[in-house]
Amino acid sequence: MPPRVQRGLRIAAHLLIGGLMGWAVPGSWDYIHFMARENTPVMDLPWMWVDAPFLFLLCAVALKSLRALWNEIGSALR
Repeated sequence: MPPRVQRGLRIAAHLLIGGLMGWAVPGSWDYIHFMARENTPVMDLPWMWVDAPFLFLLCAVALKSLRALWNEIGSALR
């Protein structure tokens, strides 16, 4: 594929992945916050602390895609 097509597909992929992860953050936070009232059966930890790493994963992937998109657009403008 020509380099311009490759760059366009990379930009589209970063927009899609980052957008979907960012879109999932509010709903995931709502669910995690809702689960704070329940505790795990064995360790008696709030479920919020068990599910919180998933929220961090969503945020990290969204930010990584945003950074990659920024770099890709910046290199396209040079």
